[in-house]
Amino acid sequence: MGTETATSSTTNGAQSTDTRQMPVEIVDQIIASFNDTELDETKYQEDVFPTLKACSLVCWTWNELCRPRIFSSLSVDLCRSSIDTAFLRLSFLHFTAPHLYKCITNFRFRWSRDIPDPPQWIPDALTRFTNLRSLSLYSGVTSGFPPLSAPFALAITTLVAHTPLTKLHLAYWDFLYDVSDLCLVLSSCSSTLVELTLEECYISDRGMMVNPIEDGVLPVVHLGALRKLALVNNGNVSLSQLRHIDAPNLRSLSCAFLKDPFQDISPWIPATVTEFTLDVRDFSERPWFGKSIRPSWLTIIFRLSYHDEPQCFPVLSWIEDCLNQLPFPHVLHRLDIKVLNLLAFSYPFNYPRRAHYEVLHRALQRFHALDRTNLNLHFLFYSVLPPPYDRRDLKAVFGPQLEANKLVVDMTFQKWSNE
Repeated sequence: MGTETATSSTTNGAQSTDTRQMPVEIVDQIIASFNDTELDETKYQEDVFPTLKACSLVCWTWNELCRPRIFSSLSVDLCRSSIDTAFLRLSFLHFTAPHLYKCITNFRFRWSRDIPDPPQWIPDALTRFTNLRSLSLYSGVTSGFPPLSAPFALAITTLVAHTPLTKLHLAYWDFLYDVSDLCLVLSSCSSTLVELTLEECYISDRGMMVNPIEDGVLPVVHLGALRKLALVNNGNVSLSQLRHIDAPNLRSLSCAFLKDPFQDISPWIPATVTEFTLDVRDFSERPWFGKSIRPSWLTIIFRLSYHDEPQCFPVLSWIEDCLNQLPFPHVLHRLDIKVLNLLAFSYPFNYPRRAHYEVLHRALQRFHALDRTNLNLHFLFYSVLPPPYDRRDLKAVFGPQLEANKLVVDMTFQKWSNE
């Protein structure tokens, strides 16, 4: 018996490859399918990560295909509770395995300014990321602490500037009153940035950088690629303070002001915004949408505090007043309304009645192009599940819309927990 070869002869003398050898392109597609959807961290660690590690041990070719996916994401927390682990992780990458820098496309970096001075090599390590697509920068403790050291600040701006970023997430930052430090960071990635998220950021006299703009003249930052802007639970950072941003192609705007009253839409927001999400807590001031915004898809999320005893009527009245502020009602095609944390603790339960639906029905009369309205009411209860909801009042007001599937009303129930 002879040794099998990788080729076989055909009747006309031509050679054909062994069909048992799977093409690399197909193997790559199979490996890519393991992680072709966005999964939460737990699901990834339980299912996807072990599979990728097993595949990487098959052969060198499979290892080369799996390695960029195994090391695509990196999270480093420089805080007191995890400082040793963070230093080990980053030092291994910097000193032992620098060839893995090119594999990392998603980097989450969190630091706390209440820890001792970090090693001098950390700024150098940050500047070696050159292939990032998504970057999240979390400032752990800001109140009462000075700005970042000059080497650290330079490393941050270099990190942003030297990578083709499409997503940037800044959380718990202190910006200067003129947001010049924010403009400095954004100008470094102005040509590639598609999504920008500012989470729980504040304006202060400290900022994150030291004197970023020397001549005091703040230039306009042109973000031509920016499509999505999200302000999440921002303390005192308003849209008007971001007026030095020019985003002519912005499509999606999300504003979640959960601590302070809602701040009006600034005139710099372009008319290109087609998706707008308004996320408010309790009965904050009704927004003024300005004269240019014209969303075709509007989402209103109304979060009630647990200690309140609200009724549906004032909530829907607030939403009605909010809808009346839209400057271009004829372009709205989809409306999503979510009312969270309605209390269902005692009889009678806070189910909406006919008068409540009539408020919403009146508010929708302006929107002649509206194709779909989704109303989600989220109830909290103690130990007794509320009785089934009688939909007769709903059908009496919205019968035709329900029949045409233009209105969907969904009620969800969650057991109260003090934990």
